[in-house]
Amino acid sequence: MRIKIIKKYIVSLVVITAVLVSCGVNVKQDSGNINSVETSIVEKENESTGETNTDNIPVSVDNNLSQGIIKDGVCLELISDIDMTPMHYLTFRKKDTTNGKIIKIEGEDHQLDISVQNLVAYNFEDGNLVMELNTLEENFPISIIFDGYEYLYSPTKVSPKTITLNYDISYDIYTAKIDKSEIYPNSIVLYLSNPNDKDAFHEAFILVDDDTGKETVANTMFTDEGMTLIFPGKDLGKKDSITVKIGGKDNYSFQDILLK
Repeated sequence: MRIKIIKKYIVSLVVITAVLVSCGVNVKQDSGNINSVETSIVEKENESTGETNTDNIPVSVDNNLSQGIIKDGVCLELISDIDMTPMHYLTFRKKDTTNGKIIKIEGEDHQLDISVQNLVAYNFEDGNLVMELNTLEENFPISIIFDGYEYLYSPTKVSPKTITLNYDISYDIYTAKIDKSEIYPNSIVLYLSNPNDKDAFHEAFILVDDDTGKETVANTMFTDEGMTLIFPGKDLGKKDSITVKIGGKDNYSFQDILLK
C-alpha cells in the first residue's frame, strides 16, 4: 500500500551527537563531506508528557547499501539508522554521484512518497531528510521516494520473544485487556484488545523508568481488535519487567508487566 505525504509534520529534533560519540557508536559516513557525527531523532508532535529514550542506541549503516537508485546522477543516501526495531530513525541526504557533492534539502516544496502505512513523522534538519518509521508488520523493502529519488529500505529482521499476558486493565470508567507482549532488543510492543473507548486509551499509556522516573509515550496503532503500543528504549528487552502508567491527568494507575 502506498500513501502520499505532501504535508510536513511539525516535529522537534533531538540531537544526540554527544551521547553517540562518547559511547563509541560507529556511524559510517563519507569522511570527505562530513567532518563530525550528527544524528537526529524525530519525536511525535506535542509529546509533552514523555520522550523517546534513544540513549546509546546502536546506529548501523552499511556504506555498500547506503545509496539509493541513481537518477540523473543524483541519489538519496542513508547516512544514519538508529535501530529500535520496530521503530527506526533515519537520516537521508541527496548526493550528486558525478562529483560527490552533497545537495542540501532546503525550502518547503518537497514531495515524499513512501510504501509504509506507519510513517510517524519527518522533518528537514541541516539540509537532510529525517524521518521516524514504524516498521511493525511491514513488507520489505520499503520504497521511499523523495522528490523523485527512490531508496529501498530493508532493515534487519528481528524475531521478537512473545509472552502471553491476559492482563485486565482499567482507569476511571475505561477498560481493556493486554493480551501479549513482543520483546525486541530495544523496544517492547504490547497488544490490547476490547477497549471500551479507543479514544480514551489513545494517549493513556506511558512507560515509566523504575530507576530514573523518566517517562516515554507509546507509539500507538489502532487495529480491528484494539490497539498496539510500541515503547522504544535502550536495552528494554533485557529487563525482567516494565511499569506502565495508564490514564490521564491525575486519574491513572500503574501496571507492572512481566517480560520473562
